[in-house]
Amino acid sequence: MNQEAQLKLYNSMTRRKDTFVPSNESCLSWYNCGPTVYDASHMGHARSYVSFDIIRRVLTSYFNYNISYAMNITDIDDKIIFRARRNYLIDNYISSSHPIDRIIEDANEAVKLLEDKIHVSKYLDLLTITEKLTAQQNKVNTTKDGHQLKELEKIGKKLLENKAEILKDPQQLAMAEDNEKLATLAEKKMKLKESNIALTNDPNKLAMFVKNKIKADNAIQSLSSAAIGQSDVKPDSRLQEFFSDIRDPLSELLDKKFGTSVNDHEIFARLARHWENDFNDDMKALNVLPADAITRVSEYVPEVIEFVQGIIKRNYGYVSNGSVYFDTVAFNNSPDHRYGKLLPEAIGDLNALAEGEGELSIGDDRLREKRSPNDFALWKCSKPGEPFWDSPWGKGRPGWHIECSVMASAILGKSLDIHSGGVDLKFPHHENEIAQVEEALSKYSARQLRLAFLSHPWNTTMDYSENMMSSTMQTEKLFLEFFLNVKDIDRVYSAQTLKEEKWNSAELELEKGLCQKQNNIHRFLCDSINTPDVMKELKELINQSNSYIASKRSLKQSPNARLLKKISRYIVKMLRIFGVTVDEIETTIGFPSYTDNKNINKENTIMPYLTVLAEFRAKVRDSARLQKVPDLLNLCDDIRNDILPELGVRLEDLEDGPAIKLVDRAILLKEKENRLMAIEEKKRKKEEAKRKQMELKAQQESKMKISPKEMFLNQSDKYSQFDEKGIPTHDHEGTELSGKQKKKLLKQYEAQKKLFLEYQTKQAPSN
Repeated sequence: MNQEAQLKLYNSMTRRKDTFVPSNESCLSWYNCGPTVYDASHMGHARSYVSFDIIRRVLTSYFNYNISYAMNITDIDDKIIFRARRNYLIDNYISSSHPIDRIIEDANEAVKLLEDKIHVSKYLDLLTITEKLTAQQNKVNTTKDGHQLKELEKIGKKLLENKAEILKDPQQLAMAEDNEKLATLAEKKMKLKESNIALTNDPNKLAMFVKNKIKADNAIQSLSSAAIGQSDVKPDSRLQEFFSDIRDPLSELLDKKFGTSVNDHEIFARLARHWENDFNDDMKALNVLPADAITRVSEYVPEVIEFVQGIIKRNYGYVSNGSVYFDTVAFNNSPDHRYGKLLPEAIGDLNALAEGEGELSIGDDRLREKRSPNDFALWKCSKPGEPFWDSPWGKGRPGWHIECSVMASAILGKSLDIHSGGVDLKFPHHENEIAQVEEALSKYSARQLRLAFLSHPWNTTMDYSENMMSSTMQTEKLFLEFFLNVKDIDRVYSAQTLKEEKWNSAELELEKGLCQKQNNIHRFLCDSINTPDVMKELKELINQSNSYIASKRSLKQSPNARLLKKISRYIVKMLRIFGVTVDEIETTIGFPSYTDNKNINKENTIMPYLTVLAEFRAKVRDSARLQKVPDLLNLCDDIRNDILPELGVRLEDLEDGPAIKLVDRAILLKEKENRLMAIEEKKRKKEEAKRKQMELKAQQESKMKISPKEMFLNQSDKYSQFDEKGIPTHDHEGTELSGKQKKKLLKQYEAQKKLFLEYQTKQAPSN
């Protein structure tokens, strides 16, 4: 192993791979930004937490670091408040058994609200940038602080650049030039914001809004038809499906009307607990190691208040209308600090800042409370319909940006060795909405998903697609088949009494290849845990081993089981470090195969019996071949093809004896299905070829029956005059055919004359 290589990790602050020098060699401190628990985990969560789990396992099991690993749970947040409130209101509405007419009326009002939301969202960037430029100019006109004025002018310049980019779209430009329409749209936006209606500039979310409207329109039409007797379906029987289709827009309407009346803390806490448990279940299914410490925001409110007070004392925070904001200008003007150093280009990206602040915290009233648009809430004054805690500034709740600082320092102290979060959590927190973990796990195994993540750099964007997962499944199959082959080679080797152990050039070359791969893998792991290249090295090692096995067998020689076991165990060790396999037994080759009793290894238990069966079947099969007994051969095939696969056993007939492999039953049944499909496809193609051959023969026979004198006479659309043999002399317009054309037709005539004579000969009675 190359001991000179030093561990380097990609540092998102410096944007380079820095040598990893922990503050305390005996125990690393790692704080990971956990989920905001308001909905099901998606594949963005899976990618982040599995990737961090891989890094954690490598640091622990390969580099032998002790790690104190803490993760937060954000259980106080605008998204949680919205979701909990709306779930509560819609569930109460459904259980209240309102008259059908009232339900349809409310549904139509909800769709109208959704229409306004869609229309405003289409021009949201334009409206937002216009408002921010106006607000920025007002602050420029009123501020007297030179540092703040400089910061505002910088923000104004960026806003103008953003507006110019927006106006490249002809639709946006047309709206910007129509002051009356723009003013009407701005008023509509203000009313939606006052009602806490979520708007978006995300094309995918906008498409989802449009899809929800279509679904809602169809649901209203269906229920209305049933209500007036135009449908055989009774209205009451349609309600469950109706509420499912209208749930999102109707719950948004109910929240607009009654959201401020929901003040029971338990409503918000119950939703957070539900989705936290769901997240934990998903992480367990993905084989992600649990954190050493979990910090929930709701359990650290006193510490948050104390932390905010400290920031105010250092003049980096200010109180405004019951909220406390971080003063980014004051912080940036300090010689000891620089705001936004993690992602400098995001400074002034007010859309991203608004996403982080939350829908309940970005209204015009909240914007007016800030000294600078870049400032963000450390403590939010709670409005009616929001959970609250008492504080020196009144009833409120923690701001999203402050909680990680408080909880990380409470558990791990002032200095962190590693602070991690999804790449999209850098500035500010953000949540991807893509495929859910549960959905992905219904199609692919946790092992397959982890192999997919291992094949991509952990700090880059990954395209989660069918093609990617298809490639991953081929990788998994490569590992699986290699382990099965080595197990079978070892089984045969173990049964021999006199074993050849001498290493020749092939073994020496393979051993050299293993050492080279181990050195390469160590170098790649030191290179910011470069798992894609590690996986390439492991696959190349398998390919080299497979070539060695094939070469030995072609020479009628036994592969060296000891060497292949050594290679297999090294590969398994690396996969175990990565969390791909959960087996803890160092001597295991490949992916473990256990019964329900975790202490019993299925292979060790049943392989002796399978060996006896396989050898007996091989003798019966050889005898049946010699004596030409097809029924016995068919029975031997049935054992191999039908009976053993049902038991999770693959039996392969090789020249040097049977190979026995324990494989997942589902995989074997799929192989059987594919084999039968291939047989059926071959049969279908054979029948199709036979049918086409018969059709061709029928066409030829039909053609043979035509007299050469009559073959052209029915082509009056082409020819108008014929000679005594029936060969055309003039085209359909009466123009005489050229010599070349006549020659071609005569050739066709002679060919048909030959076919016709052949037909007549076949029809003549034989003497």
